[in-house]
Amino acid sequence: DNALRIKKKYQELKIIKGENELENFIQANSVQTFINALAGISGLIPSYLVLKNNKTLITANKESIVIGSKLLLSEKKRENQVIPIDSEHWSIFLLLDSIKKEKVDEIIITGSGGPFLNLDKNEFENIKLEDALNHPIWNMGKMITISSSTLANKGLEVLEAKELFGLSLDKIKIILHPQAKVHGMVRLIDGSIISHCSKTSMVDPIHNALTYPKIKPDGKLSLENEKFEFFPVNFDKFPMVRLAYLAGKNGQFSQMIYTIANDVASKLFLEKKISYIKIAQGIEKALEKIKPFKINNISEIIEIERELREKSKKIILE
Repeated sequence: DNALRIKKKYQELKIIKGENELENFIQANSVQTFINALAGISGLIPSYLVLKNNKTLITANKESIVIGSKLLLSEKKRENQVIPIDSEHWSIFLLLDSIKKEKVDEIIITGSGGPFLNLDKNEFENIKLEDALNHPIWNMGKMITISSSTLANKGLEVLEAKELFGLSLDKIKIILHPQAKVHGMVRLIDGSIISHCSKTSMVDPIHNALTYPKIKPDGKLSLENEKFEFFPVNFDKFPMVRLAYLAGKNGQFSQMIYTIANDVASKLFLEKKISYIKIAQGIEKALEKIKPFKINNISEIIEIERELREKSKKIILE
């Protein structure tokens, strides 16, 4: 049992097991702010319980926002109860906090482009696991590194932004920025752009989210001798971005399939059971073949997650 092993190694930790224990802990705790840094769908119920009990949710768990969609965010009791700490969404959050809504035309999420930004599309079929794990900017876990290389992570960020900021998909754009110094931008209705530049580090977003609405002094970012490049996303070369917009257009169920199938496909690639190009191909097939149905509550998402995972795996391996 994982909980027992962790408890044995770190005896000072308080370990909570199960939904009931977690809700009791959240309700009884005087702490008003909780951070969700869990991976994947495991973060959905904790996010739900935090919002349900009117506590502030600081989240790096984009999957819970994308999969839970409006069912999760309908539990919000107040403005700014959900604060994102992904660098891109924190930047957009901070910018929108300072700009009147009627002046906003669209938001722009940046991405480094990953290790294959300059690789010819015809070479993608030769990509090996070690190539995909070699991210040029960020040092992350293996799963998220694979998703970053396919730009699936960017696709998830588009869907997360759609839910978090209440914008339509046509008002959310991606631009590739290899230097990763500009983390988010807002275009105003006059066509001009306001951007948020910061260090390539997660320290500031996390610290500032914890102290929001205050932000901490931390020296001055220098732009001297810096080079800033911006490139459009090639949807043909990075189909995971195109598929994210398709999933977002089709609604919550398709967003679930996109998220779950990407997780399944990335694991299969890590296990060397499929080739790199099969990741996007498999997810596109899953979106086509798995028939949607209405989801009425958060519990139903948890109940069908395993079934959707098995269906996705079977389709991807076909």
